[in-house]
Amino acid sequence: MPTYRTPDRVQLNYREAGEGRPALILIHGWASRLDHWQAVATPLARQHRVLRLDLRGHGQSDAPSDGYSMRQFADDTAALARSRRVRDAVVVGHSMGSTVALELARRHPRLVRGVVMVDGALDQYATAREVAGTELWRAVAEPPYEAAMAAFYARFFPDPRDAALAERVVGEAVRTPEHAALASWRASLTANVPAIAKQVRQPVLYVDGGHNLRPAATVHAILPRAAYAQAALCGHFVQLEAPEQLTAMIRRFVERL
Repeated sequence: MPTYRTPDRVQLNYREAGEGRPALILIHGWASRLDHWQAVATPLARQHRVLRLDLRGHGQSDAPSDGYSMRQFADDTAALARSRRVRDAVVVGHSMGSTVALELARRHPRLVRGVVMVDGALDQYATAREVAGTELWRAVAEPPYEAAMAAFYARFFPDPRDAALAERVVGEAVRTPEHAALASWRASLTANVPAIAKQVRQPVLYVDGGHNLRPAATVHAILPRAAYAQAALCGHFVQLEAPEQLTAMIRRFVERL
């Protein structure tokens, strides 16, 4: 299992496969992990070099006491990519990872050729005080952590036909260290995503998770030139519930760059 040590000595777990340009960087979401990209990474690696990682505090990467911000996640990813001599890449981010992808494109423009946002909170922004006062935050942040986290994360899988998948993913989410999970989620909720997005100059594809939470009009109000696609018969975890659809969307976006 390859690992990379960041400039501040955090060991990141990553996987790399395939050849071909442009390279693809896959970034998971909150309390998720690189394994969740497997069904997308495998077919894409037949034509492209594919790099995916566990963000700090997630999966098999180190969970330091600090460094949980969209900027730090982006800088970690950039440092790993440069160490692997990856550049001019298409960055695909799911949920929180889509904000990281935008931040990566904004802060490291020479590294990023295009961005794919998979069911990300493009129109989201709240202050830390506002977040702390919400029922949503208290539902996870109040003890006991594991039970609260499991109950909250299960909301991502409302379809009873996804019971086996939900059990696996929720179980993995609960294993995310409490301090890393809460700090990462707070950072995600308080990131000014619209402001970040409006500074991104690269082409963007937004993939809605099939529940129409962010229709094309909402996306285009922030990113007028973004391409828009909607997955069918799936929920938030498009890469797990409809990997064939997402793979096809990514390929078509890359072909048009």
